[in-house]
Amino acid sequence: MPTPLPPNLYASGTPMHTAYSTCLAFQAQAPQLQVPLAANPTPLVCARLLGYMILHSPTSQGRANICNEIRSCNGNRDMFHDMAKFYVDRYLRSFRSTKGRTPVHSDHPSRQASFDEMQGTIRYLLDEPPKNHVEAKAAALERDGYRCMVSGTYDMRSCEKNPDIAVLAVQSGTVARETHASHIFAPSTSQDISGPDADGPKHNFAASAWAVMERTGSVLVPDELNGPDIHRLENIMTLETGVHSLFDNLKLWFEPGSGDDCL
Repeated sequence: MPTPLPPNLYASGTPMHTAYSTCLAFQAQAPQLQVPLAANPTPLVCARLLGYMILHSPTSQGRANICNEIRSCNGNRDMFHDMAKFYVDRYLRSFRSTKGRTPVHSDHPSRQASFDEMQGTIRYLLDEPPKNHVEAKAAALERDGYRCMVSGTYDMRSCEKNPDIAVLAVQSGTVARETHASHIFAPSTSQDISGPDADGPKHNFAASAWAVMERTGSVLVPDELNGPDIHRLENIMTLETGVHSLFDNLKLWFEPGSGDDCL
């Protein structure tokens, strides 16, 4: 269950204070609501998801956008739920390499013209990334010293192929394990969007997902992560299998820190 939202510390009368107050109000109401057991996301998750999106937006413009969208719901619970579900499908889902069935296409609940324009622009700029990222993994391993960036565990295959790396692993006192080239923004979002279904559900989903990224974090995918650039080293971390699984399932995340303290 997501962590409860902290108190509202935004200045009274500001858009942030109003939007965040809405999230707190829906959080308080959630336990009293009668909802189906299969409801996804639940009212409590909706309130906390959108609240934390306000708190942790990477840019001031992204925070302003999400606040404006929450305020546009005018306290309507159904609209608020639809917006939260949109962000679960288009935002959180983009960080998972295994996504399941592509969600049915839906418009942004706030119906803001700027989002529609950005989605339309991105849809015609997207290229499909290559499915084989062997070279990307090799480059990331070299950059990361053939070790998991979190645990420091050495890559098992690198140790098997290179005696010098095997010696370093022994000296470090760690057991070599399998590692993965873990993408921050998953390439699967844009895979299978070309060919005869170039304007189909997956293409439309990718366009809307990347439009959300631009709107919340100023990441313009067609400029920075399009096609082969999805495998650029800035988008890849070497992680051992267990850590990779936690990261891929959104159970491990990173926060800004000072110096080498990034966890």
